[in-house]
Amino acid sequence: MGSVFNVNGREFTFCHDRETKVNFTLEQACGDVAVYKIEFVFEPERIPEKIKLTWKNEATDVYSVFDPARRDRHLGYGGNEKFASRLASWLPLLQTVSKNGLNCALIEVEDVKTPVSTGVKIALAEEVAESEIIFFNDVTNPVRNYSTRLREDRRKIPFDRAVREAVEWYSDIGYESPLPPEKALMPMYSTWYSYLQNITADDVIKECREAVRYGMKSVIIDDGWQTADSGVLYGYTGDWKPVAPKFTDMRALTDGLHELGISVILWFSVPFVGYFSENHKKFAGKYLRNNDNINCSTLDPRYKEVRDFLTETYVDAVKKWNLDGLKLDFIDRFFSDGKVSEGMDFVSVEDATEQLLKDIAVAVKKIKPDIMIEFRQPYIGPVITAYGNMIRVWDCPLDPLSNRLGTLNLRLTARNCAVHSDMINWGREDSPESVASRLISAMFSVPQISVRLSEIKPEQRLALKNYLDFWNRYSEVITKGELTLWDPESNYSAAQAKLGGKCVAVGFSKNVFDTEGCDEEAVFNVTSEPSLIIKNASGARYCVYDCMGRELSCGAICENLQEIDVPFAGRVQLSRNAD
Repeated sequence: MGSVFNVNGREFTFCHDRETKVNFTLEQACGDVAVYKIEFVFEPERIPEKIKLTWKNEATDVYSVFDPARRDRHLGYGGNEKFASRLASWLPLLQTVSKNGLNCALIEVEDVKTPVSTGVKIALAEEVAESEIIFFNDVTNPVRNYSTRLREDRRKIPFDRAVREAVEWYSDIGYESPLPPEKALMPMYSTWYSYLQNITADDVIKECREAVRYGMKSVIIDDGWQTADSGVLYGYTGDWKPVAPKFTDMRALTDGLHELGISVILWFSVPFVGYFSENHKKFAGKYLRNNDNINCSTLDPRYKEVRDFLTETYVDAVKKWNLDGLKLDFIDRFFSDGKVSEGMDFVSVEDATEQLLKDIAVAVKKIKPDIMIEFRQPYIGPVITAYGNMIRVWDCPLDPLSNRLGTLNLRLTARNCAVHSDMINWGREDSPESVASRLISAMFSVPQISVRLSEIKPEQRLALKNYLDFWNRYSEVITKGELTLWDPESNYSAAQAKLGGKCVAVGFSKNVFDTEGCDEEAVFNVTSEPSLIIKNASGARYCVYDCMGRELSCGAICENLQEIDVPFAGRVQLSRNAD
């Protein structure tokens, strides 16, 4: 079955398997930006089947595709490269981009809660780009009436500006992200990659004594504080009691860390209740599913008892242990099983998840208004970021390319939140240049470090100290400056942040930088070239430093286009105001 609408001079086609009333109208048009209203009526009320909307755009100048998660930027023509989202997973936004970095067509769906997928492909016979949205691409709750809006932006403007304005549209319609507390914008130590579940209170103290020397201000105590058995993964989640002898007195631990000048963030796997926990039987009948492969069940937030239990758990922890933050993990595991039962006060899992997050945020902020709440990819959408203030890149250990792509994508799409790198780690035999390149790859995010600091080699120590000293000195530019990105099809060849005449830039594969408008600029080189080419800096002074902060050369820029030798993972510092 299908419905065809000729609106705004173009044809939009809806395909669906069952009888459904469809309405599609133009709500607003301003130049090359249009907003359309979409309405479905299901008779009788039912769990909706998939409904596909397609329409066509010219493929002129289209070179690559951007979405909030994509690593593979190619367009394709088979139509299999679809991007799925829902409340706790990504956001429904997709863009085609030209080779010179201009927006071709950006589409976004107003409803960020309901499961939806977006895609674009080449319709070869017509030589056009066909956009596609599949509504209800995953199981959801029964629905009778459904409405949302589609926004399409076809302006030839820089792709990153188009993405930022798309995200701002969500704020305009009511999804506002709070500004993060300043301590969420400072480097942190994480116990996860360095210790996994084999962490003890003594380990935390030992690492934090080292961390403060490098300028880190917080510690994230990750998975392991609640279990002595690392062989059952999440089998002991759900009781949330520190396990002895690893953690005997959590309040004493946080007090000791506070004396060191370290804020404390504690990990919780929100939906999981382990098979071996005391609480598992308590919630029988109130689970979305069992996860035998990780030894736990997933709670169903549609029960008020479940939401109250989780909220009270975090409130109690913040009060008893004087925590400064919560790392709330696995929010994306709340997804519908298609069943509705008596005793639920919500039908929709997505709506219930939002209520849970609201309950938690309101309750813990009453205790500590500046509490840090960390979420991570893929739960990064406008609803999620209304209740958290830190967003971290999805796990990518020893993978600086993914960290680079993830942090820069998040800087475009996570409005106001403190964007954090995945925990940066390295091998014992890594060179200082390799260590520095991992750090630099995540430059435009708040660094989280996860290595055993007392065990790293002296040259690695120097590289880490050099980087964090620089990052802390320029943190305001890095985290709050206007960010410009180049070549998304290359997973970004370069990036630059600019604030009040100060600039920080990184060349990942592009080694030519225009410094016009920058009174002071640092440019890092992680390209395969042994030099950087600086434009429009004639008269400026410069100094070159290696990855460990050692000065290699200084001089004056005499030409409007000047090549400067800068080693791998090193930087050149430019100043027009040098004495």
